Amino acid sequence: MSASKPVIGFKVEIIIEPDEGGFHAYCPALKGLHTSGATQEETLENARNAVSAYLQSLIKHGDPVPNLIAYLV
Repeated sequence: MSASKPVIGFKVEIIIEPDEGGFHAYCPALKGLHTSGATQEETLENARNAVSAYLQSLIKHGDPVPNLIAYLV
């Protein structure tokens, strides 16, 4: 049986603003991270997925991860 890896969560600020019939979101701590959606809920979900993909890409490529509030899940 293999040991499970710890899961780490991050708290990041996500800003959601109205934008031409929908919403736009960005994360000031993660340069270039922008997303959108038709509703605030969809936009927040898209932003959460984008943050996850962004951080996974940084780790995969050995790039430094910005200082974020991390906690074990």
